[in-house]
Amino acid sequence: MALAGAIFTSCNEKVDTPTGGGEKDPTPAPTEQAPTVSLTAGEATTESLSFVLTPEHAVSVRYAVYEADATLPTAEQLLTPASGMAGTPADATTADTYVVSGLKYATAYTVVAAASNSVGYSDLMTLSMKTATPAAGVSLSLVEAEPESVVFTLAPSYASKAAYVVVEAGAQAPEASYVIENGVQADAAASAEYTVADLTPETSYVIYAAALDLDGANAVLAEPLAVTTAARPVVAPAIGDFYYSDGTWSTELDPAKTPIAIVFYTGIATEFLDNKAYYKTKDGSKMEDFHGYAIALRDADPESENQYGVIEDGAWWSFWDGNAAPTGVSVEVDDFLGYTNTVAIQSHCITLKKEFSASEDSYPAAYYATRGYEEVCPAPAQSSGWFLPSAYQLKYIWDQVYFNNSGNLKGWLENSFNILADQATPLYRDDAEYWSSTEVIDSSAHTYRAYYVSFDQRQFQAGFVAWYNKNYLMDVRSILAF
Repeated sequence: MALAGAIFTSCNEKVDTPTGGGEKDPTPAPTEQAPTVSLTAGEATTESLSFVLTPEHAVSVRYAVYEADATLPTAEQLLTPASGMAGTPADATTADTYVVSGLKYATAYTVVAAASNSVGYSDLMTLSMKTATPAAGVSLSLVEAEPESVVFTLAPSYASKAAYVVVEAGAQAPEASYVIENGVQADAAASAEYTVADLTPETSYVIYAAALDLDGANAVLAEPLAVTTAARPVVAPAIGDFYYSDGTWSTELDPAKTPIAIVFYTGIATEFLDNKAYYKTKDGSKMEDFHGYAIALRDADPESENQYGVIEDGAWWSFWDGNAAPTGVSVEVDDFLGYTNTVAIQSHCITLKKEFSASEDSYPAAYYATRGYEEVCPAPAQSSGWFLPSAYQLKYIWDQVYFNNSGNLKGWLENSFNILADQATPLYRDDAEYWSSTEVIDSSAHTYRAYYVSFDQRQFQAGFVAWYNKNYLMDVRSILAF
């Protein structure tokens, strides 16, 4: 056992004998230095932290990582295995890099380290670090597309905020920041379904979604979701339905649409000698679908001042010439041939007059019923366009569907006209007598008369079919097939 003050030498060493009898050596014996440890931050990922631990004069070194708000151990507790707070051993002889994994993302942590030797414990060294924030993400998937709405799923990830916008296809794509700031807010924490309503049927849209990362610093866009709304189911029209400028119809008046006619017959009137094959759409294409007939909401003939300064309305059927050749129209009062009658009048007029016009030496009733009314109220492209009804089409309206005398109809024209109020002019009113497109050829082959139908409420018994000279002012009301 070595004693205190003993001097050990080798046999070859020179020994200096102390002077002064029993005096001590003034140079103290060397002692071990206190341990130290330092920490330097390394890389931070979403689930790990790395750091450099540098020990000095250490025999034992340990480290640990705690969430920022946790209670930290003392240096002695960190270095003592039995303390219950002991850290992970580290190399006490050299600096090295250590990685701690399995951490929470975007979370603040404290790295602690301490060293010891025979002298004692170092100070507890601490280093504050934070795991990285993962990039936000968001995805979109279509659930279903209805005529006026779409349902889609928005699935965010690592997001503090999420939102979406819907624009028509072809519009400029928005920036992610715009969607976050101005879009419809979505649940940033969970996948959910969303519904966008009030869309237009058979229309293409694009849904853009964006998510903001957990730090609220970076916004990202989802892959855009292109959707097309479904076609509105075709519901068969009913008598009294409102027919709109877009070619649709409904039983209840749609305030968002423009009504232009009222349905008075559904399907093709084969029982009254009509045929779908006779019809073309406004642009001259074959009429693929035939749903029924509808009568315009207002008269087509103009108001004018006569030679006596009196304002009167109406139009001549044509110029008065009993020797003129027949126009080629129907002369019977039991058919629904208003469309073919009108086509025949136009063709005859162009052949005879080289033009089709409102002039009184032409065929003004048919002109006002077609081109004239088209200028005021364009017919839908998929319809036949406006034409002058036959005598029986007008008579049928009076007899069958204008009034609900029998109580066997769900809808009727009088009711629909009443609902429209000042948006329409009822057929049944004072002095209402309407030219038809049905011509009269008498026994002498004269053609100076045509049939009209009375809707004059002052008549003792209105609703009759009669004929009159063509050069007489009468009302004109257009109809169309759709």
